[in-house]
Order: sequence, then C-alpha cells, then structure tokens
Amino acid sequence: MDIVPTYAVIINYVILVVTWIYFRVFAFSYEVIWKGSMMGLWKIDYNSAHQLAFQILLLGLLTLNVYWTFLFFKMGYRMLTKGEVKDLQNPVEDRSTAKCKIAHKHH
Repeated sequence: MDIVPTYAVIINYVILVVTWIYFRVFAFSYEVIWKGSMMGLWKIDYNSAHQLAFQILLLGLLTLNVYWTFLFFKMGYRMLTKGEVKDLQNPVEDRSTAKCKIAHKHH
C-alpha cells in the first residue's frame, strides 16, 4: 500500500530532475569548472600539480553527476512504462529477512 499519492511522486520527481540538472550538471560544469577554474577566476597556480589534481577531481565529480542524472532518467522511464517506483541498485536486505533465508537453506 502506497502512502504517498502518485501525483505527489511525479511532481517531486520532476522538481528533483529539473533542479539536479540545473545545479549539478549545468551550473557546476559552467560556473565551477569552466569559469572558476579553467578561466582563472580562482587564484590557483596553473603550473602546479595541485591545479591538475584539482581539475581531475572536479571532472570526476562531474562524471558522477552525469551518471546519476542517467539513473534519474532511467527511474523516470521505468516509472512511466512499468509503473514501478523502486531503487535501481541492489536493495540491502533487512537482517530478519536474511536470517530467515539462511535458516531455510540449512533445512
């Protein structure tokens, strides 16, 4: 039994995706990576190894943000086509369920 109405889930999903794309993909990549560190608005020595490490870490974070955006779209597609709203990763089992499964395997 669902406690939250479907329309509330859809509204929250749309708000999440729009704000995520704006802040995590667009604003982060443009404002932080491009304007801030590549165009020199931050006073970091460009010839140092620190600058390269900083750029690599920021690009790694951007890569994760794009991957998570893909997962959000995948969840939305599954919600629209199959009506399923669930975690796409492997769910963590609760301990009582795991104990029951172990007990049944031994018999």
